[in-house]
Amino acid sequence: MIKRHRPNITKKKVEEALRYFDNTYSDEELMFLESERQDWCSKYEIDTKAQLELVLQLCSVKLQINDEVRKGNNPKDLIKTYQDLMASLNVQPRQNTIGGTDSAQTFGTLIQKYEETRPLPEIDPELQDVDKIGKYITVFFLGHLCKMLGIKNRFSGMYEEYMRKYKVERKDIADDEDTEDVFEKVFGNSIE
Repeated sequence: MIKRHRPNITKKKVEEALRYFDNTYSDEELMFLESERQDWCSKYEIDTKAQLELVLQLCSVKLQINDEVRKGNNPKDLIKTYQDLMASLNVQPRQNTIGGTDSAQTFGTLIQKYEETRPLPEIDPELQDVDKIGKYITVFFLGHLCKMLGIKNRFSGMYEEYMRKYKVERKDIADDEDTEDVFEKVFGNSIE
């Protein structure tokens, strides 16, 4: 037989559940209801009071279904009620696959929606471009491209300055006075 996990019932958790459900339930039932509520709210956007009410009713009906199954009764009517509530909330599986809230929208539309409804907070100055990726793109892409195309601008200048520390400057020994000495050190004195 499968052991069922009993929720850890604390006064704080019961008080949290009582914010949403009335006190006609036992503490164990309140823990189940609260767990279900949190699960629904984490998986779907519950923005309005009407949606929250539907979620609370879904939780209560699921508890009733579980009780009927435990007693050995057929919860057919409760399951129908549960499915109707899901339809009212627009969270039935078929509704999510056909044209759910986000699946039919383009990526750009979704970004616009999220930026308007839940914009990102401003980034802390200490966290902005910590890996200097912006500089690398500017220097190694734009700068190198400008250098290849012969365009003289600030990007090609940044590229040349950055690459200068990795360049090897070749010394021209033809201008040196003691080139004969270098030749003799490399190849020796004798011509024979």
